[in-house]
Amino acid sequence: MSRASSKKSKPSLKDRWRYGFEIGLIGLLVVLFFNLLAWPFVPVDQGLDGSWQAVLTYAQQKGLHFGDDIIFTYGPLGNLSSFSYSGYNHAGKFAFELFMRFAMVVFLYRFLFNLRPYVKLGCLFLYLFILQFLPDVYETYFFFGMLSWAAALLLERPRKNRKPLALLSVGVAYLVVASLVKFTLLIAAIFCLALVFAYLWVQVRRVEAIGALGGYGLGVLALWSLLGQRFGDIPAYLYGSYQVAKGYAMSMQVPTEEGAMKYFLLLLLSSVAIVAVVLTEHLRGKRKHNRFKQAWAPLVLLYGGFFFMVWKQGVVRSDGHIWQFICYVPLAAWFLFPAVKKQSSQVMLGALLVVQFLPMLTAMTAFYPGFLTEVPGRTWTHTASGLNGFLNPSSSMNELKVALDQKGTALRNQYSLLNSINDQSVDVVGDHQGLAVLTGLRYLPRPVFQNYVANNAYLQDLNARYWEAGNTPDRIIQSLGGIDGTMHTQSDSQTLLHLLSHYQHQETSGIYVLLSKRESPEPAIYGNPQVMSLELGKSLQLPATSSPAQLARFDISLNILGRLRAFFYKPPILHLKTELSDGSSFQHRFNPVTAERDFLFAPSLKSADHLWKVRSGERLPHITSLTIESDSGGSLYFKGSASITLTSVSWTNIH
Repeated sequence: MSRASSKKSKPSLKDRWRYGFEIGLIGLLVVLFFNLLAWPFVPVDQGLDGSWQAVLTYAQQKGLHFGDDIIFTYGPLGNLSSFSYSGYNHAGKFAFELFMRFAMVVFLYRFLFNLRPYVKLGCLFLYLFILQFLPDVYETYFFFGMLSWAAALLLERPRKNRKPLALLSVGVAYLVVASLVKFTLLIAAIFCLALVFAYLWVQVRRVEAIGALGGYGLGVLALWSLLGQRFGDIPAYLYGSYQVAKGYAMSMQVPTEEGAMKYFLLLLLSSVAIVAVVLTEHLRGKRKHNRFKQAWAPLVLLYGGFFFMVWKQGVVRSDGHIWQFICYVPLAAWFLFPAVKKQSSQVMLGALLVVQFLPMLTAMTAFYPGFLTEVPGRTWTHTASGLNGFLNPSSSMNELKVALDQKGTALRNQYSLLNSINDQSVDVVGDHQGLAVLTGLRYLPRPVFQNYVANNAYLQDLNARYWEAGNTPDRIIQSLGGIDGTMHTQSDSQTLLHLLSHYQHQETSGIYVLLSKRESPEPAIYGNPQVMSLELGKSLQLPATSSPAQLARFDISLNILGRLRAFFYKPPILHLKTELSDGSSFQHRFNPVTAERDFLFAPSLKSADHLWKVRSGERLPHITSLTIESDSGGSLYFKGSASITLTSVSWTNIH
């Protein structure tokens, strides 16, 4: 070999630096992969969130059918996205984590091909940085997997003899799995797939477009069947999940956290500026039709859709979610960087990304004091935890299994009524279904299995039909408790009314009561309904009644303006103020869609034990007046024909 050829084959300094840089990026991706692995680290409990996680695992273990036996916003794979251990399907959890997290890293890696070296580094460091102080947000990160896949595919350089079939296939499989985890992930998957399909179609890549769409549809059906679900339940599952999500939108009428709107507006302004940079480059001068066939158009739509999700799931939902979603805005903006080619546009976009990062950092510093100094330690801890779970998955599971068994034993010792059920079927009415699942009872859930979830008329009616069908549990564990200040008896009201006629009190233990099914139901006796007009903000005097209890049903509907507000933001927060004959008064957060069905109108009711004392004849103080007030706009968002229907109620055999 000549000296000239030897010199030519020797890599240049730039090539050697680039080669080493790429190895470093792969190393960061490996760290990111182990950071993302979400192994369970606590056993489920009997609380609100722990209970629905336990029920999802129980549903998979017992082969319950979603859309029929179970109605929830999570689907048949929902239990696999939980950070809580519930003692079942370890292999499924391991496979789920490996596939979903590996696919996310692969999609991000393919996207990084479109960035310059320093931008690649910034993108990866931002991913790792955000992940350290939001370690428990598991399924939310699946949105970024979808975003990474769509962006990578949209930016894939077309080649005559090579199609990105591997990227397309793995992405479709990823969307299929995510779609059966949670309803919002299903909507996001369809949104991303629709944009990818439209882009491939206008690019005259029809085979790829049809393959992606058809593969997704067939994949969802195949996986649904493999999970033991019935095809006929799919419409009910989709509509029921939609109703749960819709009900949550009304139920989450809680005030936005202080300072959250300020930070969001800063992010909104910077996002508008980022999109403006992209549009300016591509729409400047004479418009050409084929410009809209380029990748920048679907990328902008993806960013817009993601930003709307951040708005609805973060700011609107509130309840602490605003802070985690604020972190995602600067990260999502990176996917627009390859959409600009001019150096001036890239400089401007890079500056805006830095500007957008600052309010996120300020918000996180205010909400998580001292988190900046904890990032290195958390990076090491999370990476080591992911690696340990990857290499030795059974070690932590064994420890959690012991803790889970101990928790079940502790519950039996704490609540004696659990030991009175034996092998009889039981449901838990309230939001603490973990009592039955953790203690190994023969749990027989109603379709909408938590009171908090049964938060509109459609969902309440589903439970009412279940109780009327007759195949109901022998025993009931019941507790009362309003979420976010709501009245105890308002959610899942049809279940409560059924219990009062078909079950009887057996014993009380703490905040829970144990009920047994009556051999012969004792139907309720209803008085004549009284309909009275309501006006928001004005007190309504109520007539006296001789009945120990009464039912109420409200008709307070949003007008067109209110529906628009509910779609883009959230419904106005309503408060129900009641004055009682004994001089006491109460104020509850009021959800009008939960009150569209008759519910026990008892603001002074203290507990489940108190409820059954009323059932036995104890009288409640008479409600003398009520007032419904709106925190914003008064009656601006509601129809003028609001009303309340009151009905006295008693039972044939009060004892």
